[in-house]
Amino acid sequence: MKLSLRKSKGTDIRNIRPTFGISILYEGSVPVKRAVILKIFMHKAILLLKKIPKGKVATYKELARVCRTSPRAIGRIMASNPDPVHYPCYKVVGFDGRLCGYSGKGGLATKEKLLKKDGIDVKNGKVGKQYFFTFSQ
Repeated sequence: MKLSLRKSKGTDIRNIRPTFGISILYEGSVPVKRAVILKIFMHKAILLLKKIPKGKVATYKELARVCRTSPRAIGRIMASNPDPVHYPCYKVVGFDGRLCGYSGKGGLATKEKLLKKDGIDVKNGKVGKQYFFTFSQ
């Protein structure tokens, strides 16, 4: 597995470039040999999950647009989410609002329960477009 060491200006997602493997971010201008590891992130898409407000969802297509990748790649990233408690991948749905692709315990039934708990109305396995969130660029 490749490790990529970089300095970062906080956790502003515009300063984080996705790489294969694990990226380790350091605070400010602390020398690498003395730096303390703050957080480990897999991809910009994981960070974007925290930007989705309560009561809203994002589509795989929308995340792909912001990350400049494909919706299928976003699906793979969500499936390998290392911390679903802090990075709510259940808030990602298909382009038409369809619930799809939840690899957490309980599958799509759990995804639906979590969305309803978040105040999102799910009918016939779909979320209405009024709940869609669009990231500003």
